[in-house]
Amino acid sequence: LPFWIYDESMMTAEQIRKRILALKADGKIQLAVVDYCQIVASDNTADNREQEVAQIARLLCATAKDAKIALLVLSQLNDDKRLRESRVIGHEAHNVFILENKEKENQMIFKVVKGRRIQKKDYFLYYDPIHSLLASETRTAEPESRCRKSTYPDA
Repeated sequence: LPFWIYDESMMTAEQIRKRILALKADGKIQLAVVDYCQIVASDNTADNREQEVAQIARLLCATAKDAKIALLVLSQLNDDKRLRESRVIGHEAHNVFILENKEKENQMIFKVVKGRRIQKKDYFLYYDPIHSLLASETRTAEPESRCRKSTYPDA
């Protein structure tokens, strides 16, 4: 699959939209990733940053609908593990996932906190930090042992 990276320091949501729609018109895009929502520049000056991020989230959601592509928008969490600067990011999203790193246990938890057609639950993953790989874990009856047994080779 072709892979496009636009690593510009000050892209606005409107610039992202124009690039996605141009790539879609050429048949060159099926998935876009924005890393991350809070550093997308605002097109206009709202009363506060929370409103600016909300406008960005709405425009990105509209872009995904208009282009008929999957759009993955990464976001920071605040100290309370909630979406930082604007909860509108989560309201606009079809699905919201939180990836929690449990590095000491070589485990990551993929939490589905909002899902359309996806069951809301936690998925436990084995994490190999040396190779930066994730693998599903073998399910056991005891929660304590979930991070110890893995389907990952040589684990």
